[in-house]
Amino acid sequence: CYTIALYKGVKSMSRRITHWMTHSPEYKAWTRMKQRCYNGFDTSYWNYGARGITVCNEWLNSFENFIKDMGLRPSDLHTLDRIDGSKNYCKENCRWATSIEQASNKSSNVYLNLFGEKMTITEASRRYKINISCLRNRLKRNIDPEIAVTMKSMRFK
Repeated sequence: CYTIALYKGVKSMSRRITHWMTHSPEYKAWTRMKQRCYNGFDTSYWNYGARGITVCNEWLNSFENFIKDMGLRPSDLHTLDRIDGSKNYCKENCRWATSIEQASNKSSNVYLNLFGEKMTITEASRRYKINISCLRNRLKRNIDPEIAVTMKSMRFK
């Protein structure tokens, strides 16, 4: 505990500090997580709280438990992500992830099985260095995905 002097002539007030991370990105992630799930006025509420997504009891009222389970963000590129978007915020279902990792974790993604590996169209486009629009067009024409990512450019006359 420490004491804060309010104003000259006013008695001081005792205040307990539990952590020194109030302005940290981790603390902001924790508060935003709770807002999305429980504040009906939050713009993201309809994608979280209204769908029944909640925060586990261990994290709900304890930033210390949240940070103990999640640790610090690995970098400025990482934000809080749920591994399974249909499940709640808890230690087993959360991670710090980059925007690319999070984009690969959307329920709207289309997955391909390429050479024994499952990946999104975006991941395949990056890995095989093919324009994503070109790849999508090939797949729409029912070209086998493994051929679509490896074939040379097609020109029609």
